[in-house]
Amino acid sequence: MEDKLRSQAENLKGNIIQLKNMMKDVANTHMMTKLRKRTKEEMPELIEPIWLTEEIKYRISVRRIFNKERRKAEIEGDIEKAKRYKDMYDNQRKRVQGMVQERKTADEIRNDPNRRKKTWKNIKRLKGETINSKEDIIIHDGDGKPISKEDTPANLETFWKAVYTSHENK
Repeated sequence: MEDKLRSQAENLKGNIIQLKNMMKDVANTHMMTKLRKRTKEEMPELIEPIWLTEEIKYRISVRRIFNKERRKAEIEGDIEKAKRYKDMYDNQRKRVQGMVQERKTADEIRNDPNRRKKTWKNIKRLKGETINSKEDIIIHDGDGKPISKEDTPANLETFWKAVYTSHENK
């Protein structure tokens, strides 16, 4: 094929227009690729998660708008406006995360075979009651005696200082 093109190009010598047309024809016949578009039947169907409700979708779209406006304001150089939209975006993001977590927990409770135990565990978690609070933690010394809360930081510091200073830093 290259030999054919070279011989034709040499025969043309000065006729650039014919050379250009010949190159276009060869390129169209040998280099053109056809892109196949997918039809709706071929595309996999998007399955939305169970927790994705219309309200959550709406809140996510509002969050996207805030982020878009923030980026516009940054490009324009309006720092105060960008900061205000950033705060609005962060608040909306926290709100959406809370809604999603709440919905996931509700679905988890609803679909769990051991409902009774998980229901109360999640109810306490949603109320803000933690199972292991800091007040319940008691630290003991090497002899097994409990250490008072006032002495705990000093004892921990002396113990771990001895551990991490026993070797050189490399």
